[in-house]
Amino acid sequence: RISTWSFPNSFWPHAYPPGLVRAEGRLPAEALAELERRGHHVQVEDDWAGATGNVCAIEADPARGILRAGADPRREAYAIAR
Repeated sequence: RISTWSFPNSFWPHAYPPGLVRAEGRLPAEALAELERRGHHVQVEDDWAGATGNVCAIEADPARGILRAGADPRREAYAIAR
């Protein structure tokens, strides 16, 4: 997993690290080198690190009347669809 930090953070003090990409160390070295070649500053994190993001999502399928939810296992998180 990779995550970009090249935009102002929504939390105070709204840090803005242009070009920063956080990537898990298990990614191929060639992929990380290519990101750097393209101008990104790559910060390698531990595998499954929370620093690469945490995603929870709900998908709605109104045609079938179905809601699906998923929570990221990297940290304590919940996604609840009712």
